[in-house]
Amino acid sequence: MRYSIDEGGWTDIATPWDTAGYSDGAHTIRVRAYDNIGHYSQTTTEVIVDNTKPVSDHLLTGTAGSNGWYVTNVTVNITATDVTSQVADIYYNLDSTAWLQYTGDLLVSGDGDHTVEYYALDRPILVG
Repeated sequence: MRYSIDEGGWTDIATPWDTAGYSDGAHTIRVRAYDNIGHYSQTTTEVIVDNTKPVSDHLLTGTAGSNGWYVTNVTVNITATDVTSQVADIYYNLDSTAWLQYTGDLLVSGDGDHTVEYYALDRPILVG
């Protein structure tokens, strides 16, 4: 079996397709299966390449004191966007406890330093 991407040359199916060299967006893949005398059957499909990671950000809301400290509880709003596909999920970790799925604003309370870590996962989209 062999495959071709975007009308390019044919490659043995044993060689995986590394999407890093391709731009984000739609790409056409043709696949051929050959018999022992060289006859082949071909199928074509379109896939969406998404090499761009989602971008996540946060907004802190509370009453700021001095030197970067807050004098009230702090609400943390986490957002994420992805220019090629859709954001599937956002996960967060408050004060090194456990990674949880983000479902809405976080309320951080209590004196002292607190750490919020977060990341987003995007959703692959296949068209066919």
